Amino acid sequence: MEANSTHQQFMKRILGQNLMITVISKTLSFVAAFMVIKILSKDDYAMYNRLLVMLTFLPYFEIAISRGFFIEYPKLLHSGKKVEARELFVNYTLFIAVTYLILGCFIFISNIPQSLVFCAIVLGQFLFSKLIEVVNTYYNSHLKMQQMLNIKYVTEIVTPLFTMALIFVFQKAWSVFAAQTIVYIMVLFFLFIKNRIHLTPLSFEGKSMVRNLRFLFTAGLLIHITGWLDIALLNSDKIFMTNVIKDAETTANYCFAWNIANFIFIIGASIVGPYSQYLLKEVGARNFMEVKALIKKLNKQLILLMMVCLTGALLCFPILIGLPSYEKYNTTYPIFALLVFGHAAFAFMGIYKYYINAMKLNSWMLILEILLLALATVIFYFLYFKNAPLFYFAAVYVIIQLTFMAALSFKVTKNLNKILLVEPTIKL
Repeated sequence: MEANSTHQQFMKRILGQNLMITVISKTLSFVAAFMVIKILSKDDYAMYNRLLVMLTFLPYFEIAISRGFFIEYPKLLHSGKKVEARELFVNYTLFIAVTYLILGCFIFISNIPQSLVFCAIVLGQFLFSKLIEVVNTYYNSHLKMQQMLNIKYVTEIVTPLFTMALIFVFQKAWSVFAAQTIVYIMVLFFLFIKNRIHLTPLSFEGKSMVRNLRFLFTAGLLIHITGWLDIALLNSDKIFMTNVIKDAETTANYCFAWNIANFIFIIGASIVGPYSQYLLKEVGARNFMEVKALIKKLNKQLILLMMVCLTGALLCFPILIGLPSYEKYNTTYPIFALLVFGHAAFAFMGIYKYYINAMKLNSWMLILEILLLALATVIFYFLYFKNAPLFYFAAVYVIIQLTFMAALSFKVTKNLNKILLVEPTIKL
């Protein structure tokens, strides 16, 4: 009983810090995003968003290794196989470093009309942000939540501050990527020098590396495919706007509303994140009553948080586009008012996806994602050829996300009830 009380206090402290970081970080990120929008022309802002879409999808050429690592590394640790876990971590980290350097070449050969220096800065952000993700997975897997939060204090609060400073001084798009690159390098350097994170001595064997990578690939393949489709669904309308619609005015208007609305999803995801490792742990121990209680508790917190965020967003957005610097986007409120609900729905899906991955129900989610993505694509093209207003694209996007959320909730609830009916003696 005392241990459970201590655990609850710990989770409250972690969630409190995580929410505080999110509020501060996203407030600063809002300001930084608005500075970028204010400074860049619509042509440059459209180019900037095309680059962001490309960087969103490049990581999915890791061929499923990361997905397998996220699931299997904590399982290996909690099973007591520390030597095997350390070997897996080293092999994975080396694979990621090499893979991201290779994938980064696409930045240089894409049709983004920028200099080699600009592309090199983007490559740095692309590589080092992934290494920061590896470090966070390490701490999460060891349930060292405080250490993970210490990194977030720097990466999520210092980065937007530094971004604002650089964009104010240089007034160029590369400032955004340069700020992230510099902050990430500093964090990694500190961790390597001070904490040495488990990377030394750095030794590996070719056979063990091939074996480990094959193991991660097998474990993560289906999760990877569903993850790829998952991100495609989240960005489906934005992908269409940046790749099919060539008019910079239209692309910039829609992406402006979409990027601001996406903060709703980011805030929601910050609440889901700390719960993920505990959910995986309870699923592994088959404590399904605890899993059900965890999901119910998280949903209550998300409902309250999303109500506050949606109300604030809908009230404040008209003020934003009424300012002189953002009057060029003063027609985007109807789009934004719809998109925030789609992004809120996506935030609710996070915990359900973790459960589906842990229970290996990915084939069901794969079919659902393919059907929804195909449906969205067909409707988007229909609207495009009919020269429909952007409002209709946003409406379709929201309906797709709400349908996806409802289906995930139904599947997880049905699966949990079925398990608890068969195994009524599962402990709390």
